[in-house]
Amino acid sequence: MEADRQPLVLEQKVDHMTIAPPLMGTDPAEHPVLGLPFAAEIDGRNYRGEGISLTRAEIVGLIDPHLDAASRLVTLQFAFDGFTVALAVECVIDAPSGAGRAVLAFRDPAGDHLPQLRHLLNSWVAGDVVAMGPVLGISTQRPAAKPKAAAGEGRSLIRRLAGGAALAVLTGVLVLSVARIGYARLYAVHMPVAGQVMAQGQTLRAVAAGQIDYANPNAAQGEVAFSLATVAGTSVSIAMPCDCAGQLAGAGVGDTVLAGDPVMSLAAKDAPLVMGLTTPREHLFELAAADHLTATFPDGVRLTLHADPASLTQAMGSKTDQDVTVLLLPEQPLAAERQGQLAQLTIIRPTPRLMTPLVDFMEDFGF
Repeated sequence: MEADRQPLVLEQKVDHMTIAPPLMGTDPAEHPVLGLPFAAEIDGRNYRGEGISLTRAEIVGLIDPHLDAASRLVTLQFAFDGFTVALAVECVIDAPSGAGRAVLAFRDPAGDHLPQLRHLLNSWVAGDVVAMGPVLGISTQRPAAKPKAAAGEGRSLIRRLAGGAALAVLTGVLVLSVARIGYARLYAVHMPVAGQVMAQGQTLRAVAAGQIDYANPNAAQGEVAFSLATVAGTSVSIAMPCDCAGQLAGAGVGDTVLAGDPVMSLAAKDAPLVMGLTTPREHLFELAAADHLTATFPDGVRLTLHADPASLTQAMGSKTDQDVTVLLLPEQPLAAERQGQLAQLTIIRPTPRLMTPLVDFMEDFGF
């Protein structure tokens, strides 16, 4: 009588639940068999489930007679909306010949599959929607779950911090790029030609177009520094105007020069070093209006300079259409080993007081 009443009580509690008919050799009073849909896989062949409890299950299909009384690892599969739960259970198979059904008796009902199977059966009885998280998250060792959760939270925190740091870096790079573009357009003019360190002095230029047929940078005062064979067929000699150290300004013996081209640079032996810039005339106004200039040497050293007013005036008054040379005076004395070195030059325009920190920052970092 008790075996007949228990399924009746379960049906009163849950309207949707179905109780499978008694299985062969089962005792429904011990563990009710529920009609939870499932499939069973045995040796690669699938069977339809007819009923399942915590200790056994019944399947239907074409069953190999040799499986009767055999022990197999059976995969129980429960398909839900959007996910599937698979449990591996070792079972003893009771498959009477020709019955087309078999009973799977769990060899270890309290095995690792028990928490998940119990959760599925309870949810089926209660009529709840089974969620993936609770099913897969059940563990028989509950105290060990807290360190795992803590470790997961720690990794999640690290990922969030790393993501925030990466976002901050990218934002900083973007802001710096915008500032650099604005700075380059409004306050900085990169000169198309390099400057060269030279001793401060004067420049001997060709007085007529012709060919240099003699040059002596070490000539004494009053001696011939260089001579020209002009296109008019005459020879013109230029005397050394001072007791100076001379240096050819690019052209040598045999080269052809035009009137006004620099031929030789002269400087006293103790003359300070300056930066010489040979530039097209259209840059003279930028040089005259500049707040200052910066020179960057190949070794990364940066230097602040100012255009020499006298050389600017001389360059502006020149009647030649050729490039003109302007002297740039450094704020700090240049070392002797810098003589002859080239440097990249940038004109820095006058800036409003509020923009001074930005300009200083850009100059310090080589922008």
